Amino acid sequence: MDDLSIAVENTPAPAYFHYAWANECSSEEREVLAELALGKDIGQDQRRAALQSLRRKEIVEKDQNGYRLSVKMFGFWILRNGAVSGRVGQTKVRPTLPLVALIQKSGLIT
Repeated sequence: MDDLSIAVENTPAPAYFHYAWANECSSEEREVLAELALGKDIGQDQRRAALQSLRRKEIVEKDQNGYRLSVKMFGFWILRNGAVSGRVGQTKVRPTLPLVALIQKSGLIT
């Protein structure tokens, strides 16, 4: 097991991500998060209330190009757990890809 795998497996972040996804976000907010994880642009006029709520929770932040996840690893968690594959509104998620593989494919690390 390489260092990245060990770091990802030992971080408390996935537990926080699951809690935030399942308990703190509405179904509309989860849809917005899934779209952001996929790299889709979300205009301010679309889903204004959900974006404002996610910004107050500091899960999403505004940048010069629109909106993005405050913690990029949350996007990897969303992708890994299949939240973008039709289970957006559900709180129970199942792993689809190892988080390490998603991070490596993203180019975040070499």
